[in-house]
Amino acid sequence: METKKVDRIVGTHYVRIGHSVYNTQPNNEPKMKTICLCCFCGDKFAANASGQCSIYCKSCRKAESRKKLLEENEIIKQANLKLGFNYA
Repeated sequence: METKKVDRIVGTHYVRIGHSVYNTQPNNEPKMKTICLCCFCGDKFAANASGQCSIYCKSCRKAESRKKLLEENEIIKQANLKLGFNYA
């Protein structure tokens, strides 16, 4: 029988065996209430029913929304620069 290398995926419950990825968390384990942080805007939001987080929150999911948020932040930044606030 062939022995395959088991690689843990850091920060998750998943392991990689060969070309497949498996979840090591038991199905009958009680799910924890998880609070996620958006990787773009930093807002807090709830995880899905299985306790897993998505990368973006509901308002940052689409590229157009992220672009609009960047434009609004740039307007605020320019107004603050005129008032004398420095961004290092």
